[in-house]
Amino acid sequence: MEYREIIIKEYFDSWINKDDSVLEKVFAINAKYIECYGPVYDGLIQIQKWSKNWQEHGSVLIWNINKFVHSGEDCVCDWYFECEYGSKIDGFNGVSWIKFNDENKIIEIREYQSKVPNYFPYNKK
Repeated sequence: MEYREIIIKEYFDSWINKDDSVLEKVFAINAKYIECYGPVYDGLIQIQKWSKNWQEHGSVLIWNINKFVHSGEDCVCDWYFECEYGSKIDGFNGVSWIKFNDENKIIEIREYQSKVPNYFPYNKK
């Protein structure tokens, strides 16, 4: 379990450090990545292309992992993400459902997001 957490942290840090060389190490060749707002990247080559294209226009400022939950080949992690893209800073809370193969390479990531700031619509003012 801890080894998979190291892999995920290494992947998240690769965005902050703009280090695409990590992708080949952590993803299986046939991996699928489903972003929280719709795009799907099918295979390592598409994941590498997306990473390169995205980083030409943006920078990840923060990608902090709050918690991991493990179950068999799956790992779920709760996180906070913040970036600057096209001169605009944005951030959100998220969850990634990450599936590993027998070689401890990522074969699928599904992201889900929650807008920030969170608010309480039914609290008295």
